[in-house]
Amino acid sequence: SHEALAESLGRSRAAISNQLRLLSLCPDLHPHVENGALSAGHARALLTLPDERQVRLADRVVREALSVRATERLAQAEGRVKPSKAEPDPNIAALSARIGARLGLSVDLRAQGRGGELRIRWDEPEQEAVLFQRLGVSLDDDES
Repeated sequence: SHEALAESLGRSRAAISNQLRLLSLCPDLHPHVENGALSAGHARALLTLPDERQVRLADRVVREALSVRATERLAQAEGRVKPSKAEPDPNIAALSARIGARLGLSVDLRAQGRGGELRIRWDEPEQEAVLFQRLGVSLDDDES
């Protein structure tokens, strides 16, 4: 345990835990910590980011000689950047286009888990009537 290791090394449990956390730093950055280009404080701030962002920010930290606090602020800001959305499934996109062409309307088809969602957009009342006709749905109450 961290406690036992700390006792045998004569260090605090927190110090041991912090050192062990640094092992999850991007491996490319370990030499920078070992040679002192990055302090342990800088490294801990970088741990919140994915590897490629860790490397990019570490380069900036070294180049601009940023403080640990400045590094923490930048890492926090980097962490708020949303990752790019996954590419849409080309099969779903093709199916959406086919449905839209068949209906003559704008269609948004989304797969969600084991199900999905189909949205059909029309802008004019005439388009609504054509849509219901193509779907075989009557707007009259007596044909429920």
